[in-house]
Amino acid sequence: MRSIEDDIKWLQTQLTVARWHLDAAIAAPIAMARRNIDRARQAYEAAREAFKELDLTGERQQAFAEELKHIRERLQSAGAEV
Repeated sequence: MRSIEDDIKWLQTQLTVARWHLDAAIAAPIAMARRNIDRARQAYEAAREAFKELDLTGERQQAFAEELKHIRERLQSAGAEV
């Protein structure tokens, strides 16, 4: 059985993966950039679903919501449909 802290760590990891892929897409050739953007989108979607399921409150909820918003905006700027 997983604890809430394990779920939060997993969510943080997905957000980190999304940021890494978006950062990598900036300097990559077009085909590789598209793959990185797609991987970032997948990590973002997984994090978004986990965030919904965790039903957090307070500062933690607000911090994750802001991070998800920031990643969504970066994905949209990169042309991803989210």
